[in-house]
Amino acid sequence: MTGRAKWLQALRIAFLCTVILLIYSQHQCYLKGVESLRQAEDLLPQIQQILPAAETLTVVHWNDGTPALAIQDAAEKELGFCVRTQPAAEHIVGFSGPTDVLLLLDSELHVTHAEILHSGDTRDHVQQVIRAKFLEQLHGRTTSQMQSFDEIDGVSGATLTTAAILESIRFRLNNGIEQDSPASMPSLKFPDGPQIEDLCRLYPTAAAVEPVSYSSLWTVLDKESQPLGRVLRLSPAADNVIGYQGPTDALIGLGEQDDILGLSIGASYDNEPYVEYVRTDRYFLRVFNQRTLPEVAEMDLQAEGIEGVSGATMTSSAVAQGVLLAAKNHVERNANPSEHLSTEAIGPLADWLSTLATPRNLSTIMIVGLGTALGLSHWKPWHQVRFFYQCLLIGWLGWVNGDMLSQAMFVGWAQNGLPRGAPGLLVLTVVAFVIPIGTGKNLYCAQLCPHGAVQQLVRNRLPWRVRISPRAERGLRWIPMALLGWVLLVALRHLPFSLVDIEPFDAWVWTIAGAAALTIAIVGLVCSLFVPMAYCRYGCPTGKLLEYVRYSKHGHWTKRDTAGLILLGLAIALVCL
Repeated sequence: MTGRAKWLQALRIAFLCTVILLIYSQHQCYLKGVESLRQAEDLLPQIQQILPAAETLTVVHWNDGTPALAIQDAAEKELGFCVRTQPAAEHIVGFSGPTDVLLLLDSELHVTHAEILHSGDTRDHVQQVIRAKFLEQLHGRTTSQMQSFDEIDGVSGATLTTAAILESIRFRLNNGIEQDSPASMPSLKFPDGPQIEDLCRLYPTAAAVEPVSYSSLWTVLDKESQPLGRVLRLSPAADNVIGYQGPTDALIGLGEQDDILGLSIGASYDNEPYVEYVRTDRYFLRVFNQRTLPEVAEMDLQAEGIEGVSGATMTSSAVAQGVLLAAKNHVERNANPSEHLSTEAIGPLADWLSTLATPRNLSTIMIVGLGTALGLSHWKPWHQVRFFYQCLLIGWLGWVNGDMLSQAMFVGWAQNGLPRGAPGLLVLTVVAFVIPIGTGKNLYCAQLCPHGAVQQLVRNRLPWRVRISPRAERGLRWIPMALLGWVLLVALRHLPFSLVDIEPFDAWVWTIAGAAALTIAIVGLVCSLFVPMAYCRYGCPTGKLLEYVRYSKHGHWTKRDTAGLILLGLAIALVCL
């Protein structure tokens, strides 16, 4: 590297890091703005819409120690109280996130008003709850009556969201004490007791059950009401362990010494085909057999080599984690009934290692390693295995794993930090950036992108070729930079726009892909039949970002440096606005 080339490369990296820091800091300010809505002074205008005479809010504590805000008028006369579920109940998620609920109560602690302030759950589910006027069912109930919601009807199609809302309210009105939740209270997500058909998988002659000492432990009875054994439910201890799209309940059959006899999968909010795979996998259902609950409570899933069910990895992993949570809660309860473990039973390191050992992450890392070795190798017969490698890249990394870099992913990581559950993608990202920065080779676009590999395979397959004039090509090459500008606008101003809609990569997970991603993917590949690598050259902002950080031994200021400076200026302007 020449001195000037090193200086320019360092400047490019500095520009990129500055933009990342701006996105992160701006997002934290945005979150603080959302958080500030939880403060008393910010609640007052909203409360005044319901109680116009309200003038001040004062922190008080009820007899049981639960904090609340007393609502007073100008003469300091008490008009009632208000409480909200966040941030105390942030750990209680519905379909995809927690929901913040505001409750207004009169002086006798009867609910007079309930509404959703903010929700991280799926928009359509939340709207369905609002349209159904679900929270109106709470009106007139006292705080003590909200320890049980047996008479509350959920909203069809939004069951998880409504259950999480009620669980959040109950948790908040219990002073947010973790040891009183979730395992000591009946589950709101799985309110029904163990079903006979599920029990019969463990005890073929089971006819009834009765609770033992708390909501998760049950005695199994035969037709003569003679005990056959006991079962420990995963719910409610594992109600917030999400698989593919929701929690799953299961029964742990127990022997006399709390030794595990087997698992039986019960009700689930997860995708039913996946649940059925787990329900019928004999190996997985017996993987904890002959171990006692205290032994399971101390287990490390990764160290024990316990793997998920093929085709239902996320669902089965959630069940396995739920077994650990239920076992830990049971052991701790027996050891000291006045104290229970938090539901956060699996530490970050163990969780990361467990995730790393999954087939998806290991296969992604192996393909990345193979592509890196071949891309950086001077091995002459590389062209002889190129077709085989590209098929592996497209078929496995693309269709099976769906692991590809995108602007939506980059922005999410810049705003919220790196994920613990995607080590394969993290390795892919590190390689994608480190190699061009250090060697000048854009390895990801050339060797590791499944969408690029498809374009490489289809180019020159037709005898027709569309010629683009130099002037038009100069204009088209600015499209990716323009898209990067749009990404900054969306990220820094928090516009209600999904960034997956500007790239085709979401189309590889076709079961959830939107129309925009599918359209870009199809149009881009069709164009690549007539213009080689059309999408990569004229439409890919991710490729342009990687090209920007690529080292060049020519230490000259180029158009990409000018574009980078413009984008940095745009980012600074958006933050200052």
